[in-house]
Amino acid sequence: YDDWGIHAQNLEGAILRDVMLQSVDKGIVVLPVHDAVAVQQKHEDWAIGTMLEAWSRVAHLCHPVPEKLAGPLATEGGGYRGHGHRVGSI
Repeated sequence: YDDWGIHAQNLEGAILRDVMLQSVDKGIVVLPVHDAVAVQQKHEDWAIGTMLEAWSRVAHLCHPVPEKLAGPLATEGGGYRGHGHRVGSI
């Protein structure tokens, strides 16, 4: 457990880098906020899907994120909603 914090920070950085690079390709403005990204509300579904895909790729998961885990991100309690933007966290 000694190095887990550093390892987790590295995973988080790799996930956010992946999402941000994909946002450049799509022309979507992304603002990283700790372990989340802020996007215009119209890009919310893209951000959630891209974060989950990046998590699966970076963390080397064998299975997609279960719907019961992905569902709360897409509904209430999954992040901060205000001023036409949402912060979706992984």
